[in-house]
Amino acid sequence: MGKNELFKTALVSKKNILNEMKAENLTLQQIRFLIIYLSKINPCDESTRTVKFKLSSFQKIMEFGKLNTKRLKQSTDALQSIKVSVPRNTKNGYESIVLFSRCLVDKDSSGEWFVEMSASVEAMQYMFNLNKEYVKYQLWNILDLKSKHQFRMYEILKQHENQGKIEI
Repeated sequence: MGKNELFKTALVSKKNILNEMKAENLTLQQIRFLIIYLSKINPCDESTRTVKFKLSSFQKIMEFGKLNTKRLKQSTDALQSIKVSVPRNTKNGYESIVLFSRCLVDKDSSGEWFVEMSASVEAMQYMFNLNKEYVKYQLWNILDLKSKHQFRMYEILKQHENQGKIEI
């Protein structure tokens, strides 16, 4: 995916707890989608929780070759089934939440197809009102990474860049 003008200025803001989640059950394309989604919301305004992607953009993000309805449905269903486990204050306690609660695939008034995704109510506390304990970086820095492990390493290092050192 090329670094067009939109992505050169886009910022990703991500709560540390969401950044620290294990992404082993996510594909590279799902991680990329989540990061691009986060760059399109305003973390200070919960009303931006619904993001609309042109179908052609969604197709590039998800790395579809030829697009067909079955593959599109599988992809959007998989995005809606992404669950993350967030640690609780108690020993071994955690909360599982679904990141996206709503998906709409349709044509707009000009006849162009789009995919619209909305964050779940439970996930909003990890995507909005980020007043402390969050990482922020420019989207273009990671768009060309080729593995989910590279994404994870970049985000962890970015989160801890001011500490001077981190043990992984």
